[in-house]
Order: sequence, then C-alpha cells, then structure tokens
Amino acid sequence: MTKFWQNFKLLANPTTNLPELSDIAGNDGENEFGANLSKIDGLAVFKNKRIKDGNAGLHEIDFIIVHYKKIYLVEIKNWSGSVSQNAKKEWIQTNKNKTINHANPLLKLLRNTTFFVNFLRKEGFDLSGYEIFPQVVFMSKSLKFAKNFKDEYYIKKSGEFLQQISTKKRYFKFKKPRKNDPKLIELLSSLTVWSRLYLYGGAVLTGSIRYFEINGKKTRLPKHFRANLSLKWSRNKPISFLNSLFGKRKKIQIKSKIFKIKPTDSVGFLQAGNRGIKLVKFGLIEKIIKDDIE
Repeated sequence: MTKFWQNFKLLANPTTNLPELSDIAGNDGENEFGANLSKIDGLAVFKNKRIKDGNAGLHEIDFIIVHYKKIYLVEIKNWSGSVSQNAKKEWIQTNKNKTINHANPLLKLLRNTTFFVNFLRKEGFDLSGYEIFPQVVFMSKSLKFAKNFKDEYYIKKSGEFLQQISTKKRYFKFKKPRKNDPKLIELLSSLTVWSRLYLYGGAVLTGSIRYFEINGKKTRLPKHFRANLSLKWSRNKPISFLNSLFGKRKKIQIKSKIFKIKPTDSVGFLQAGNRGIKLVKFGLIEKIIKDDIE
C-alpha cells in the first residue's frame, strides 16, 4: 500500500518544477542563433559541446563554428537592458531598475578556448594556418553597451557576428568555396554534450547521468551511450496511469540493455556546476536526453 501512495504522489500530484526565466531566455537565444546559422552556407556548426580541462573537468561551449581555416567559439547571451563592467570584471546587467551581477562570460570563454586548443593538439590535429575567434554574442538588438564594451574585440551583437561570417559576398560565383578539414569535423563531432532531464512542469536539469537506482540498488549503464527517451507516464490516460500507479514497470532501452523502472526509481544525476550526485525520481521526469541534440 505504501508503494501505491508513493507512485500516486509522483504521478497524480507530482511536484511542478517550473523553468527559470533566465533559462528560457537562454534557450530561446541559442535556438534563434542556431536557426540563423543554418541559413549560411559552408559552415560546420556544433552546439553545446563539452571540452575537458587538465583535471578531467568538463566545460561547455555554446557553439563551435568552423569555416575552413577559421574557428569561432561562441558564448550566447540573451540579455536585455544595458551591460557594463565593474572593477571586479563582473558584467552588470541593468534592466527596468533591476541590476544583476554576472560572472564574466568572456573570461570563461577565453579559458575554454585554451582547453579547446589543448584538446585539438592532444588529438594530433595541426592548427597551423588556423585562426580561432572567441566571441560573446548578444542576441538583443536593443541591448546597450557601456563605453568599455563598445570597442571590445571579443563582444558582438548577433546581427554583426552573422554578417561577419556570412559567405554570400565572399566568393565570386565561378569560385568554389574551400572545404572544411574532415579530420577536424570528425574530432568536433566526437565531443559529447551535457545530459538533460526534462522535468514535469518544464524545468530542465543539465549535467551527467551517473547511474540508475532501481529497487534501491545502483545499476550500471552502458558506456558511451546516446539516449533520447520520452518516458510517457500518460498521466491523463486512465489505463496507462493505473498500470504505472499499481507498480507495473516501464521498459526503457539503452543500446541492447532493457531497464524496467517504476516511478519511485531514480536517476543518479550530477548537475553541471555542482559536486554532489542527487537522486531524481523517474516519476518526475518527462524526457531524458544523453549525448544527443534533439
């Protein structure tokens, strides 16, 4: 009976995890930027790829864009209002009498650029002749920069950046564009992305899936797997709901392995930026994405 009520609480009356407004704005900005990039010929675009540092830590780059001998590493910001910088090099966003202090995204991007270069060199890729451009790109056309931002080489608005990399005026019609190096494309394709848990209510957790906990026991997962799983608890469909409620297990497949889970089983999840692993009940999860771009 206890298990019944545990399942009932998770399925019939789950905790609603609403997304942060800043997360919504960030995702919207990345989606818009990606859509604009898709209109430009000759680019190889990689989104949300992770780079390792020297201590096996992982750092995300929003967009890696390759155009022949030019590589752009882009951090997207979908901020509004105005942006300035204080003496601590924090970026200050001011919007409608509200001020937010942000950790400096440019310093983060420059650090990740070093990790990116080290990764390519470690893999034996020759960077001779290549130019690498770290760029913080703001999506809002109306965003105002403080004076110390206006001439910043690494900071651009989206329209300016897209115009810069557009190939439309770069080649005469009779001249074929040069091709990107297949080895570089292969290396960048091999980079992984953060896993994401889409929760009931719209919130998304970003990080690493470490294990499943089924019937109170840790269960190992296949190595280097990709997953794009909709759990489909069917909360509004009586038969499916009752099956889940009374403990009928849901089957999910990862590679060749079948996992039978209940709403009260959990995902061991290490959220990006945190240290401790937290258990997230399957009954709260609507979708699981691992190392896959939707």
